[in-house]
Amino acid sequence: MRITKQSVNDLLHHLEQCRYVECRPDPGDKRTRLVCLTSRGRQLDAAICTHARAAERELARELGEKRFQDFYSTLLKISRFSGHAE
Repeated sequence: MRITKQSVNDLLHHLEQCRYVECRPDPGDKRTRLVCLTSRGRQLDAAICTHARAAERELARELGEKRFQDFYSTLLKISRFSGHAE
């Protein structure tokens, strides 16, 4: 993620306070925690996916399918180049 462990912990704490995730001890490794989406977190994830798909459809409609696919492929290449996961 290219951020500090402290930043990850701060982000997880914030997401826990907002009730999007629940952090639990990992029974197999006491040094780690399992991060699980709550039902509220799953609802947010579904809403994000729905809106992302709608935005993609709108871009494809505006740009045309071929130009949109080229654009999307370029974004994936940039993402891989910069070391970020898809």
